Amino acid sequence: MRPPTPGPAATFDGAVADLLVGSSALAAQAGTPEARAAAKALQAATTLLLCALRPSPIVGAREAALVDLGAALAVLRGDDVGRDELPARYDMDGRETLDRMRDLLGPNGYAAGCMFNVIKYLDRRGKKGDAALDDEKALFYLQAAGEALFGLPDPRAHRPTFTPYVEQRSAWPSRLYDLLDRLEGVKPGRGRDVFENVLTALYGWNP
Repeated sequence: MRPPTPGPAATFDGAVADLLVGSSALAAQAGTPEARAAAKALQAATTLLLCALRPSPIVGAREAALVDLGAALAVLRGDDVGRDELPARYDMDGRETLDRMRDLLGPNGYAAGCMFNVIKYLDRRGKKGDAALDDEKALFYLQAAGEALFGLPDPRAHRPTFTPYVEQRSAWPSRLYDLLDRLEGVKPGRGRDVFENVLTALYGWNP
């Protein structure tokens, strides 16, 4: 006598479980951040699907999968929060843009810039995409400000290539002076003079 054929629900349930195992193995073997993120996104989405099909024995499995999915999608979208490596577009000859900003603005100016981003991401929360990702970005910059002013852990410290901040002498991007010259041509007195006056007012020195 042949065994009964599993019903559609059981077959689908088993297929999803197999997909979870496969995506977990894929995430472990992926060679690039993007490939790992794609595998982790699949793994998290599969976990969410399994949680919908049957109760998970692991407390908080659904919530953890949502966090993992948001972080993986951030990598795939090119967002910075959640990345395990520094995005190439923010690598300025081996120095991260955030560190160059701190070089140029000092700890107080850098922290103020971080708080600008905290307010921005909280105000736009959920209006441009994933609300959880906006929360994560706001927390990232809040922690970055705390690191600069009070020595809190750097939110980038999880990166394998991370090195703690050490002040260096950095130059303002040359493109800035091109833009200032263009502004000067449109509105005389609004280009380099304004830029230099702002820096003098904030820091007491000229670039």
